[in-house]
Amino acid sequence: GFNSIQHTLPAQTTQGELTGLVAALNEDASIHGILVQLPLPKHLDADAIIQSIRPEKDVDGLHVVNAGKLAIGDLATGLISCTPAGAMLLVRSIHGEDLSGLMLS
Repeated sequence: GFNSIQHTLPAQTTQGELTGLVAALNEDASIHGILVQLPLPKHLDADAIIQSIRPEKDVDGLHVVNAGKLAIGDLATGLISCTPAGAMLLVRSIHGEDLSGLMLS
């Protein structure tokens, strides 16, 4: 099992407040993953928040380090986000391991 902590912030939360929370979670050794529920309110810079998450704690795989590793096929050290990973498990359970020639629409 695992523990989950939800931080529900008010809509008027500032960029600095959210950045500070992410920084505190990054430094907390008992926190192993950070997920930011997107979209954020328009006054917040979502990309800056996502990039402030340590790559090893970025469970969505949106940090440039994780996205870059995925783009070059580095599945050994890169992080694959749970949604596409789950989708691939489902597709492979239906169509088998060899997906060459499979047309998706």
